[in-house]
Amino acid sequence: MFMGWIVGWAHKMLGLEGIKGFAYRLCGLFAGLFIYCWSHHALADRVRDAQSFFEPESFLVADEGKPNIVVTIKPLALIASELIGDDFNLITLLPPSANPHALAMSIKDRQILADAELVVWLGGRFERFLAKPMAQHTAAKLELGALSALTWPGRPQEDLHIWLEIKNIKVILEALTQQLIRIRPLKAQAIKARLLTALSKLDHTHRQIHMQLAPYSAESFIVSHDGYGHFVNAYGLKQSAAASRLPEEQLSMRKVMMLNRVAGNPRCLIAEPNERAGARLAATLGLPLILADPLGRDDSITDIHGLLLALSQRFEACMQQR
Repeated sequence: MFMGWIVGWAHKMLGLEGIKGFAYRLCGLFAGLFIYCWSHHALADRVRDAQSFFEPESFLVADEGKPNIVVTIKPLALIASELIGDDFNLITLLPPSANPHALAMSIKDRQILADAELVVWLGGRFERFLAKPMAQHTAAKLELGALSALTWPGRPQEDLHIWLEIKNIKVILEALTQQLIRIRPLKAQAIKARLLTALSKLDHTHRQIHMQLAPYSAESFIVSHDGYGHFVNAYGLKQSAAASRLPEEQLSMRKVMMLNRVAGNPRCLIAEPNERAGARLAATLGLPLILADPLGRDDSITDIHGLLLALSQRFEACMQQR
C-alpha cells in the first residue's frame, strides 16, 4: 500500500521517465544501505576476533603445547611442583579426598594417563587400582617405590609413604629431574637450578623439624595404622605400636586387648583425619586422639615443606599430652 502511494505520487509529479530515474536511485539507495550494514557487521566481527586473542582464555591453547606430567596423589604433586616451573603441565590424578589404597579407574582417569608424557606413581602395593593400567601403559612412567636409593624403616616397599622422609624426597627429586630433562632437554639448566633450590630448602625444613621433635625422643605413642614409619624413623621417635597396617582394616578384639597392654605410657593415639575408627579406638584405649594427615589434604598445604611441618606440629601436640 505504501509503495503504491509512492509510485502514484512519483507518476503524477515526475512522469514516466522521471519514475524510471527515481526507481533507479531508490534501488541504489537500498543497495548502498545493505552494503554498509554488511560491512559494518563484518568489521565488528573482526574487532571481536582480534580482542579475543588477548583475552586469558586464548593463552590456554598455548598450555596444550606443554608436556603433561601426571602424578597420582597430592604429596607427589607437591614434590614435583618444586621442579616443573612453567615448563610442564602438572596434573594430579586423584583428588585429596580419595583413598589411594582402594579406588576404581574412571574413563576420564584413563584418558589422563593416555595423554601423559610421564606418569609418576608409587607402585602397586600402595596404589592397587593402578597396577593393571600401569602394566598396560606404554609411555614413560616413574615408579617411585622401585627407586633403589630409597630409605626404608622396615622391609622395602612395606610402607610406601616415602615422601615423609626428606632423604627419600631428595631421591625422588633427583630421579624426576632426569625424566624432565629427557622430555625437555633445552630446559635442563633451569630444571637443575630448581633442583638445587629444592634440596637447600629441604635441608632447612629438616633442621626445623629435628629441633622441634628432638626433646620428645623418649615419649611414646600409638598409631592407628602403620603409615608414619618413614617420619618416625627419620626423627628417632618412639612408636609403641600400630593398630593396623591399612586404615580400612577391621580390628579384632585380640588386637585391641594387645594395644591395651602396650608398655611405655603412650601419650596419644595418632590417626588420619578420614579414619572413622580412630575416635572409637582412642576412647577404648583411654588415650587422647591426635589427627595427623600424611597426605596434606588441607587446602592450606601448598608445598611439601608445609606438609612435613604440619605433621611435625601434630606429633609435637601428641607428645605434649599428659
